[in-house]
Amino acid sequence: MAYRWSLSLLLMMGCQTAPEHVRPKVVGDTAGVTPSGDGAVYINEVRSDNAPFVELVNMGDERADMAGWRLLVGTCEHVFSDTAGMAPGTFVALWVGGTFNCPVSPTSDAVLYTAEGQIVDELTWTVPFARHAWCRMPDGSGPPTSCAQSTPGRENSNTSEQSGVEATWIWRFDGKVKSMVPGADNTVWIGQPRQGILSRVGVEDAVTQLEVSMAALPNLPDGRPGWEGLVSWPDGTVAVSDGTTEAIVQVDPTTGGISTWASTADLGRPHDLTRLPDGGVCVSITDDGRVACFNADASLRWMQEGSDTVPLTRPKQLTATDSLLVVLDEEAEKAVALDLLDGSFRGTLSGVASVEREDLEPGTLSQSSRGITWSSEHQVLLLTDSELGRVLGFDTSNVDVLLSADNA
Repeated sequence: MAYRWSLSLLLMMGCQTAPEHVRPKVVGDTAGVTPSGDGAVYINEVRSDNAPFVELVNMGDERADMAGWRLLVGTCEHVFSDTAGMAPGTFVALWVGGTFNCPVSPTSDAVLYTAEGQIVDELTWTVPFARHAWCRMPDGSGPPTSCAQSTPGRENSNTSEQSGVEATWIWRFDGKVKSMVPGADNTVWIGQPRQGILSRVGVEDAVTQLEVSMAALPNLPDGRPGWEGLVSWPDGTVAVSDGTTEAIVQVDPTTGGISTWASTADLGRPHDLTRLPDGGVCVSITDDGRVACFNADASLRWMQEGSDTVPLTRPKQLTATDSLLVVLDEEAEKAVALDLLDGSFRGTLSGVASVEREDLEPGTLSQSSRGITWSSEHQVLLLTDSELGRVLGFDTSNVDVLLSADNA
């Protein structure tokens, strides 16, 4: 049958904490059974973050009468009204808030049962990634799985099953990739700090040409990787930020030999790196609230640190435009712009606040802002904010317009 995409209106009572009782136990395969006609109602999808919800679907051919039904989410019980029901082929998303106030945690379960205590359906989930959902594929009768795309009120979908451009090649790895930078001769450097591996991989064939063991840069006392940032030069030389020895360490692209390029001992433990057009390198000193830039010969150009007038508290990711160094500060929740020549504070990027987070003032980001890059060809600065689920683009062709006068 063709399923309608409209939502069926449910008249519901409020949510309350479930009384102490023993849930009815499932005997045999009773999931999806309803007492009314051919209705077959399932708990079809759940999401725990960023507007959490529990979705129901009626996969049957007749209306499902849900008068007095109860939905138990964890230990919270929601009771449906005497007029509640679902038309055949409809989806209903119960958004947390209003009359449905059962919290949806990343790991939990839900049981839907009739007023008489007969189990209709039950679902246990573990949502491993933020912004993902736990859903049945296909709808209703399918086994539950983690879905990269949440679809409240409509047919379930998973981006991994959608049509799109096929990858030219796939480079497989164990563990977690932290960052990638271009190498020479059509290669790319791929950093895996937690695995202690730096790999040079061919772009055309995904063949690993050189694998460098970074065992000489052990983990920090708190368990964090000894190196984090990754940057490269046009000749293929690559450098990492070594927090163990407090230095920017250079890696030979041919032999994999490691040597110190510049010391940050007087500044603190280095975090992220970005290369400047003239061959210099800038580094964030996160734990000490500092940012520093080095010339191409590894001499210190300037250092800037947080103060009453410079909102640097825990600077992390950074990138350079033609005239600015833009730094994402984790604690201040701002994108801070410093002059590339002398490090003077120029302002914060304006227009960043969003209606999704009313507590954020203009010029403020969420703490999930992690990625930042600049396109010299298009004069556009790109910044990702995973908590708000968006990529922000800023025109950098006019610095005076980019920086808000109110924030400078």
